[in-house]
Amino acid sequence: MFDEIFFPVDIKPITKNGKPTKKTKVFRTDTHEIISMLSDKYTLIRNIDLHNAIKDIFGDVVVNSFFSDGYKFRWDYVIPTTTREVFPGDNVSLMISVYNSYDGSRKLRINANIMRLICSNNMRVGKSIYEDSFLHKSTDSNKIIKSIKGNLICHNEYFDSSIHILQGMKERLLTMEVKAELIKRLTSFPSYVMVDLLTKIVNPENKNLYDIYNVITSYTTHDLDIKNSNREDVAEDLNKMIISI
Repeated sequence: MFDEIFFPVDIKPITKNGKPTKKTKVFRTDTHEIISMLSDKYTLIRNIDLHNAIKDIFGDVVVNSFFSDGYKFRWDYVIPTTTREVFPGDNVSLMISVYNSYDGSRKLRINANIMRLICSNNMRVGKSIYEDSFLHKSTDSNKIIKSIKGNLICHNEYFDSSIHILQGMKERLLTMEVKAELIKRLTSFPSYVMVDLLTKIVNPENKNLYDIYNVITSYTTHDLDIKNSNREDVAEDLNKMIISI
């Protein structure tokens, strides 16, 4: 896994007849494979530098899940030292997700979210604690790293605030008005999501918004089709819906 995400990479101007051009190349320094040829305005932000920045704040973190095709990357950390009990038997931790690319197809994006430890596939429910993105263009990678570290250092304050929101959902009873608002908002989702969730939401065993939170967590973790390419987008929209009610 480490070699698939954090392999050594560098950037070098492309010349023609010994003269500089407006192009640059990104390449692996271990195999000398050229990954991409881009504008000379492109700024390389190395995955390993992002990993080390997160280690500086949280210690010896471990990548929990990842995607890599050699050009585009996504990887996640669940930070065990942040584990808190929201309610008896229901623990959460901070999850940090990083998205990056070496071919100019994806801007750098990083976010920190609450991760429910009962979830088996790193899906999350709730608002982002911290989220930011950076273009790979005419910028200083060191400034970007510094900005990310500065925001993640404040994670305790953001994390506590988000946990208070979850605890407050327990006090929000599922009145007819709240159920009607939930159903109204579900109509904006794909039909298969609306049909799947409607019967669960109207179940009389659900007494408050936190119960619905559990329903949505279970749905995005176990029932929402993993092969669906819009899975993460749908889950994120469900997150926003339940938090905003």
